[in-house]
Amino acid sequence: MERTAIFPGSFDPFTRGHEALIHQALRLFDKVIVGIFTLGRGAGFGLKEASRSVESSLGPIAGIVLIVAAGGAFKQTLVDT
Repeated sequence: MERTAIFPGSFDPFTRGHEALIHQALRLFDKVIVGIFTLGRGAGFGLKEASRSVESSLGPIAGIVLIVAAGGAFKQTLVDT
């Protein structure tokens, strides 16, 4: 059975602490879903900026699934996963 962790947040900004937590989670889980959302946020990073920040920090690492969405799309993606 595959073990999956879900790590949701606005990541505004994505920090080395976030990155360290994801790497630790990869030691415990088969897959880590990093969910970026900006629902209800008036200031700070938008979806594109947050996504770019996370992607540039993590690079292509097996086991990480990056979801960038807001509202119902985020929820439905998690349900489908």
